[in-house]
Amino acid sequence: MSGVLATRAQHSRKRGDLARASNLIRGILVTISWFGASSHAFATRSGRIDLVDGRALKALLREHLGIETLLVRMPPRT
Repeated sequence: MSGVLATRAQHSRKRGDLARASNLIRGILVTISWFGASSHAFATRSGRIDLVDGRALKALLREHLGIETLLVRMPPRT
């Protein structure tokens, strides 16, 4: 599991590097899963990245599109 979280943090950092390089004002990173503590910390430090995890995405779909979704936890790949 730690490898998965580390990979997600690396992706978040790469997005931040991209935002700085492109002079973007804000970025939104969306996943149907969740973000680890290091991703949250990086997004907070950057001040320009918003993280939307699966639960928040589910709520947004319900609120704005009237779509009910089901979050299903998949077994890890082996």
